[in-house]
Amino acid sequence: MTREEIKQRVIRLVAEHFKVHPELVSDETSLIRGTEQIRPDNMDIYEIAMELEDEFEISISDDEFNTWETVKDIINCVLELLQV
Repeated sequence: MTREEIKQRVIRLVAEHFKVHPELVSDETSLIRGTEQIRPDNMDIYEIAMELEDEFEISISDDEFNTWETVKDIINCVLELLQV
């Protein structure tokens, strides 16, 4: 799986979680400030981490997902855990 494929899968997963079109999610989408359509709270971040674990068969620690501020942070975390 390429870096771009992983990026697109993460963006799709985040979009599905918030029930928005993937075009409304980019790697710069803030998880802190949110957007008009995406207003994450701590439970959303936790649920996304669990969904990523299932999607990519990885294990994400609390320390890792508690530092996510943007979708790019999620992508980088997944890339690192997959060693891509």
